[in-house]
Amino acid sequence: MAQHILLPGVTAALVPMGIIARMFRSSLLDVLSQDFVVALRGHGLPPRTVLLHVFHNSLPSLLTISGLQVGYLLGGVVFVETVFTWPGLGLLIFTSISERDLPVIEAGVLISAFAFVLINLAVDTAHAAIDPRVRA
Repeated sequence: MAQHILLPGVTAALVPMGIIARMFRSSLLDVLSQDFVVALRGHGLPPRTVLLHVFHNSLPSLLTISGLQVGYLLGGVVFVETVFTWPGLGLLIFTSISERDLPVIEAGVLISAFAFVLINLAVDTAHAAIDPRVRA
């Protein structure tokens, strides 16, 4: 079973993984250039502790971009399921589009939109749990 899901999983994950890695690198470099990092190093904290603070301060942006990419992955899975003929919601929507089955298309889009909203709600809740400035 794992060998059958490996290639579609890697195919679906490559684009979001690149975007998340690029944004996380940018966020880390932005936090590393802030004044508090210089102050932490000046107080003599070990580099591992400084990197832990930097990671903690860049985590909200990583969480936000990851949530958005997981949401966009729902749309990209339509193509992956179609190419690999993997049965799922994406293939169902694709075949419904080619057969002009409007109720199934509407239901599939509604389910995808609802999942996207739930993912963003979970991301916002986790963001509030991580960053105390957002709680208010």
